[in-house]
Amino acid sequence: MFSDIYGEDKKEKYLIIRNLLRDKGCIGVIYGKKGVGKKYLVRKVIEEIKKDEDIVLFIDAQENWHYVILSELGIYERISKEEFLIKFFEFLQKFKGRVFIIFNNSHLLSDKQFLQIVKILGIKDKVSLIFIGEESIKQLLNPSKAGKISPLLNFIFEIKPPEFEEFYRFFKDKYGNKLSRKKVKHLFKLSGGSISEGISILEEGKSLRRKNMFKLLYYLSVFTIVAIIFIVFYGNEKREEKKVAIKDMKLPVEGSVEDSLPVKIKRKKEFELKEKEIEKNLKEIYNQEIPPLKFYEKKRSYKLQIATFKSLKNAENLREKLLQTGLDSSVEHKNGLHRVIVYTSNRNELEKVLKSLKEMGFKPIVKKVR
Repeated sequence: MFSDIYGEDKKEKYLIIRNLLRDKGCIGVIYGKKGVGKKYLVRKVIEEIKKDEDIVLFIDAQENWHYVILSELGIYERISKEEFLIKFFEFLQKFKGRVFIIFNNSHLLSDKQFLQIVKILGIKDKVSLIFIGEESIKQLLNPSKAGKISPLLNFIFEIKPPEFEEFYRFFKDKYGNKLSRKKVKHLFKLSGGSISEGISILEEGKSLRRKNMFKLLYYLSVFTIVAIIFIVFYGNEKREEKKVAIKDMKLPVEGSVEDSLPVKIKRKKEFELKEKEIEKNLKEIYNQEIPPLKFYEKKRSYKLQIATFKSLKNAENLREKLLQTGLDSSVEHKNGLHRVIVYTSNRNELEKVLKSLKEMGFKPIVKKVR
């Protein structure tokens, strides 16, 4: 299960929570922005430590939370919170396993509800409580509101948004070769680094290329609006010009050569200047190039060949071992052999990686990437 946790920060918190939950009841709070992997982390911890007879309840934080817990346990009665406590204790006395209760969206609870849940459910070793919420849950934990329960909390952890490499590893493991690194970079940008939002984008069948067209559509819409304004303005000017021509037409002087000829009206210079200016602006917009979408890719300066195996399984096992120490490696296949490779981007990073590998007993072959 530990190998399914991505990012050093999450791995560290995973180990702490696992050790706290392993032997007895525990109360903790996990908060962070939406989609950073809070619920995923808790699920992985409980999947590792729970036994067959244990019960895991994921429920949404709400005012009638005690009804939901009872119904999940197979007790369908509409009772008060005081009666719930009696029923719940009776259940625990007969129940041999442990109960893990995870409250989602805990930031929606009032400070009174939060305090009530901890006091009622947090007094038995058989029960572990974990509150999951967004950043606003910190308001419930300040000393003025939660001062009475803060000593009862075993941990309060913030889960930070994933970096790109952590985001990439998650989607690479989940979807395999269906997603290239370039597409995952684009997905990372579209989702704002949110793993849940990234999954939603893929599962709803939204095209990543379609998102690339937003800038083009923006410029086209600007061009269309300007063109419409020009047509309306130019049409109005034409109509005004025709009216002026009719209005300013003079009658010929009696006995003159131009008796039957109307006076010719010339276009105003002011209008000619406006027309040229609009045409110039339209030409600039039309000829404007949309900049290509670029993504950052880590530079590869040095290649470290850690070990070579005939067995792919042995190579993957070593890669997993290196990953647990924080080294992101890969397996390259050539001539029936499987090489475990680590790339570094500069000399300083190379020295750090060599030091770590030396402590692990490895003497890698170092090659400079051209």
